[in-house]
Amino acid sequence: MLWTLVPLSNRTRDISDLVNAEVEKANGNAVVNLSMKSAICVSNVITVVGLLPGCTDVEIAGDIIRALPARTTAATGDPAVPGS
Repeated sequence: MLWTLVPLSNRTRDISDLVNAEVEKANGNAVVNLSMKSAICVSNVITVVGLLPGCTDVEIAGDIIRALPARTTAATGDPAVPGS
């Protein structure tokens, strides 16, 4: 069997549960600047014409942010305007 020609598993991965857990662990509200990098594994060098299974290294990174409550003016309760 040619491993690279016949996919034996679903190649789609849902990372939302993992991302949500990391955001919660950091007491954050959201992730910005999310990026993903993928590269073949070193062991792919020894695969011969797709006869052995290969692998891929995936790195996912982002910045976890926490939203601050909107500031209001004490006198009117209206949102504060920067510089006023």
